[in-house]
Amino acid sequence: RVAVELLEEYPHIDGIVAGNDLIAIGIVKAALQKGISIPDDLQIIGFDGISLTEMMYPSITTVAQPIYEMGKVATELLLEQMEGNVLEEKHYRLPIEIIERNTTK
Repeated sequence: RVAVELLEEYPHIDGIVAGNDLIAIGIVKAALQKGISIPDDLQIIGFDGISLTEMMYPSITTVAQPIYEMGKVATELLLEQMEGNVLEEKHYRLPIEIIERNTTK
């Protein structure tokens, strides 16, 4: 419903980067229901890299996150806290991969 409202409010939009892959799936469904051609009239990118994006029609371009590595870092930090260590603010940069599929050109 929100995706349909977005497409109706901004009919000339030509690209959307969704906050995650499930939102991207909803946008694709809404666009197809409205007769919008993907990717000719509207390009859509998801974010997560879940396998469902590959099985959709059209398959969804996505930014794949390194889920295993993210979990490993989170676990290591949690164990450090459980041992009583005071953690300083730190930023982690993990590699991502853009998987180009049929919702972009």
